[in-house]
Formats: sequence, structure tokens, C-alpha cells
Amino acid sequence: MKNLIIAVFICMLFIECNTSEYSANDLTRRMLINKNWELSIVTVDGITRNIYSGLVLNFRSSEYTSLNGLKIFPASGTWKFLGDDGKRILRDDGLEITIESISEGQLEISFYWQNSTFIGGRGSELAGLNKLIFRRRL
Repeated sequence: MKNLIIAVFICMLFIECNTSEYSANDLTRRMLINKNWELSIVTVDGITRNIYSGLVLNFRSSEYTSLNGLKIFPASGTWKFLGDDGKRILRDDGLEITIESISEGQLEISFYWQNSTFIGGRGSELAGLNKLIFRRRL
């Protein structure tokens, strides 16, 4: 029993040491990249909206691609972290995006979009604080 407790303690110490070697940006990047993120919920200024249907994002180390992104997410571009907290990214078109939360299965981002495009009486892009929740597509 004593050996088991010592082994568990050593494992916990090893895990803690390994995770502390990575910055917040590194940890976020590891969860963000090389996954397909499929949009599930959109709110604009706190109101649930049925827009950006079929949006799928894929981030790589400094690039992204999108499917069905309209103007809100161009088909491809580059991105980088702002600061060192792993919470803010800047796209190459100047849009600053906040990562509200990220896990292995879910990504929640927010950004302020300044333009509205109306097609056939329905908004395909809406100005305001956009919050998007994505699920990891397996």
C-alpha cells in the first residue's frame, strides 16, 4: 500500500511538472489545432440566431480554414495569439477573437462584428457581439 501511495505521488508530481512547462498559449494551441470544429450555437448580442449554418473551422499552428464561413470566416487565413494568456487571437484581417472556453470537445469564441449583410430579408451576418459555440467533429 505504501508503495502504491508513493507511485501515485510520483506520477502526480511528474504530470504537474510536465504541464507547467507549457505556456497558456501552448496549451490552448494544442487543444485548438488539427481538429474540425462544427458550429452548434450562435448568439448575437445575447439573442440566439440561426445564422452561419454549416460553418466548420479547422485551425493549424498559424493558419485556419473554414467551410461555409461567408464573410464572417473567410475560406482561409492566418492567426496568432495576442498576449500570453491563451485567450485572444488576431486574424490576418484584423478581427480580434476571444476564446471564452476550450476543451477537447467544445470551443466557445466571441468577437464584435461590425457589418450586417441581408440576403432575401434574412441576416446572413449580423453586427454586434457574436458568440459562437463549436463542437468537435469526430
